[in-house]
Amino acid sequence: MQKYKKRQDEVLNFIRSYIGSFGCGPTYKEICIGCGIKSRSHAYKIVNHLIKFGHLEKSGKPNLNRTIVIPKKNNLYNEFSNNLNNSVKGIYIYD
Repeated sequence: MQKYKKRQDEVLNFIRSYIGSFGCGPTYKEICIGCGIKSRSHAYKIVNHLIKFGHLEKSGKPNLNRTIVIPKKNNLYNEFSNNLNNSVKGIYIYD
């Protein structure tokens, strides 16, 4: 894993929580608002660095909003939810 800066870590955590909450990637404007970044071009540069490091990917057609996704290898949320679903199969909850 390559080293990255505090701001990049903040943006990565914001994107992960946004995708977990809304099911799609945020726009650059939403990243700016959520992380306190003043320009969309700065958010774009940070996201591109995270893509270069392999922490994010862009899916779909170019020039579309909400194409930022977490790569499958880094998506710990999916691994946790899959393990949780596998472990609770066959357990009945009574009211």
